[in-house]
Amino acid sequence: MKITDFIFSKLVLIPIGNKGHFKLADDLHITVNAPGGKGWRIILEKGFVTDLGSVPNVISGFIPKYGDQDLTVAYVLHDALYTRAGLAYGAAHLVKRAFADKLLKLMLAFCDECTQYQINILKEANKTASKEDKKHNDERIKLLKGELLGGAKIYAIYKAVDWFGKSAYEGIDKPPCDQNYNKISMEVL
Repeated sequence: MKITDFIFSKLVLIPIGNKGHFKLADDLHITVNAPGGKGWRIILEKGFVTDLGSVPNVISGFIPKYGDQDLTVAYVLHDALYTRAGLAYGAAHLVKRAFADKLLKLMLAFCDECTQYQINILKEANKTASKEDKKHNDERIKLLKGELLGGAKIYAIYKAVDWFGKSAYEGIDKPPCDQNYNKISMEVL
């Protein structure tokens, strides 16, 4: 499986409670494109509840729970794909767990590729930039480098959901996530 791009509407999250949960303030439309015009279109409706990246506090300094819009959307989508959708009783997952985990890994790698591309553009611009513009570009480069996960972190995130995600995928959603079943739709392109 490979992705060529993913695009999404603006992500606006509202914190709820004090347990690290957020709900969508508006519908979130996500399109994940794959080679050959294939891909997936996912809609998460307003009110969908997420805990973003389910990262234990012990390793939260190494693996971020959230980040820029791209990274955060990848985490929210992964939560959605781990949620049973459809009727409240007899609801089923939209995709197999292995697919959800692989898609997360691919989206995180794509985020890094895009961030690295932005860094390279700014470095190239610095070759002919004024001193003031170069200073501004260098500050932006520093921020962007902080957003890069890198291969080791992406692999660690992927392995963590592979090793520890089974109970979340197979379990019964607990409040406030138990109302998500009717807020997810997915279309294969």
